[in-house]
Amino acid sequence: MESVTVRIPTQLRDVLKAMAEQMNQSMQDVITRAVENYRRELFFAQANEAYARMMADPVQKAEHEAELREWDGTLMDGLDPDEQWNEDGSVVVKHA
Repeated sequence: MESVTVRIPTQLRDVLKAMAEQMNQSMQDVITRAVENYRRELFFAQANEAYARMMADPVQKAEHEAELREWDGTLMDGLDPDEQWNEDGSVVVKHA
């Protein structure tokens, strides 16, 4: 894997080193994991902000709710909720 050098404060390097030792990983692995977790955090924060903007717009909110109602009809697709499928492909219907 190609790598580059990045300057970080000595204090941060010491924290990374301690974390790497504690986790029995390399400092590169700790950094990779931390950056990936931060990337995901930003992704979901942006998604939540976009959702909040959509829900604040009455037209977009109504369109979204209408689409959800359309999809609600596909939840069971006419399947009996009391069906129990077995590993061999057979089905048993248990009525309460």
